[in-house]
Amino acid sequence: MIRINWISCMLLFAAGLVLGGCASTHNLKTDGNNLLGGGFHEEELRPGLFKLTARSNQSIWPNFSAAHTTWTQRADQLCGKQAYKSFDADFSDGQGSTLPIVVPGGGMVGVTNYNATLSGYLVCDSAQLTITEAKSFLRQQALDQERRAAERHQQELLQLGGDDCSQAAPSITSEIYFQRARALRTLEQYTKAKACYFLAQQIEKDTSSYYYRESCEALGWMYELGYGVEKDMQTAREWYRKAGLL
Repeated sequence: MIRINWISCMLLFAAGLVLGGCASTHNLKTDGNNLLGGGFHEEELRPGLFKLTARSNQSIWPNFSAAHTTWTQRADQLCGKQAYKSFDADFSDGQGSTLPIVVPGGGMVGVTNYNATLSGYLVCDSAQLTITEAKSFLRQQALDQERRAAERHQQELLQLGGDDCSQAAPSITSEIYFQRARALRTLEQYTKAKACYFLAQQIEKDTSSYYYRESCEALGWMYELGYGVEKDMQTAREWYRKAGLL
């Protein structure tokens, strides 16, 4: 907590105005974090196609204009001045820490800092790539990532002995059933995942263990949202209670 007088308050406000009016030229990828939070970071997805994120320096309000300035400055560096097209670019404001300040008369105010952010995609003219083609590439990239993830989880299930959780086997631990359930849930095979979560908590003797609590919580979530089962809030609450959440 900081005690300041009215003059200090005005100086602090003025400093906020100055910082809020500044865009940032800090390269977060090569130079690390910036004390004021501002800067830019890009990822080249293919020659001339970038995912770009730009943040303003901290300010007492989210200064989207400063974030946009940082974006355009970096885009010009990557592609040449105004030699690019952007798409799916959206603003957001990141709330930073709130500093409690005691003002004359014993009152207290909280001054919150923000980092406005602009994030989206950038296509350089030199790439000779239309926005439609760029979006198609991104969709295919996402599908490829999903396919590779599914293959990893299928391989994981093989290493865990398969996806059969119809009945408990003496040689299989609650940890194995829990890991099977998590892989099946990621693969969106919710009915099989539910059966594995059920066995994981059923055979776990220690009701304070991680696998017991997490399995009960997962079953509660599935009943609450209707994944692999009919929605049933009463049953969901019962599982949440077993997980120690209620």
